[in-house]
Amino acid sequence: MKISKYIIGLSFMVVGLLTSCNQDNVGAIYTPTSQNVSFESDEPSQVLANSSSVDVPVRITRSLTDGSYTAHYTISGNEDGIFNDANGGQVTFEDGQAVAVINLKAQNMDGGEEYKVTLNLSDADVATADKNLNNSNAKTVISVKCDYEWEEFGTGVWKSTLFDDEWKQPLMKAKGFNVYKVLDLYDEGVDLIVKVNSDNTVEVKYQYVYNYGEYGKLYAIGNYDGTYSGFAGYYYPDYNAILMQLCFTLPKIEVELGTIPEVLYLP
Repeated sequence: MKISKYIIGLSFMVVGLLTSCNQDNVGAIYTPTSQNVSFESDEPSQVLANSSSVDVPVRITRSLTDGSYTAHYTISGNEDGIFNDANGGQVTFEDGQAVAVINLKAQNMDGGEEYKVTLNLSDADVATADKNLNNSNAKTVISVKCDYEWEEFGTGVWKSTLFDDEWKQPLMKAKGFNVYKVLDLYDEGVDLIVKVNSDNTVEVKYQYVYNYGEYGKLYAIGNYDGTYSGFAGYYYPDYNAILMQLCFTLPKIEVELGTIPEVLYLP
């Protein structure tokens, strides 16, 4: 009850302060004088997809809303044709509309891959930027990650040179792919993704694997041939074993711990 009375009393104080302010000091509200066409964000949050295709709405804004206006844009970085533009390079603001939407569609994506594309406003639209507001984005980078559909795969064994130990290791497998998620491998809540290709070569892309506290995050990448390409080693069916050469680095302190053999025995 005391808290309620305090809040009510404070509310009256705030109202009194607001009504007693000197109104002579209130400045005029800025009125935009140009379209100020802009992408809403220069790099929106990454879109996560659980299938090979996903719709990606891209918002574009303007400051003036009187009358209709058509903005134009180009797409770069789409050489593989993953992104399809239903708008055909233009989008129209209707009368009274401050926001319009470009409808992109990412399709034919492979599981576990990330795809990026850049949208660029035309020179004419860039020229509409309001210099006073200074808040326009002439381009935006769209990022889409196609995740796998994971299913439980049982418990294997991880033999670690890094920690000079071995332990039972829970695993998940991507449905329809020979891609394994090694759960909580070196650190709780941090998984390692290992991919076995059709020729039994193994890929481990650059990824965060452990938190070394004051030294920062530890990252791993397959480095079987010394090229830091992600090529990690081979899968040996007779032993149901994945032998990997992983390079571990601490980017925060610019230290490379070296390339170390690690082994995963599948269930």
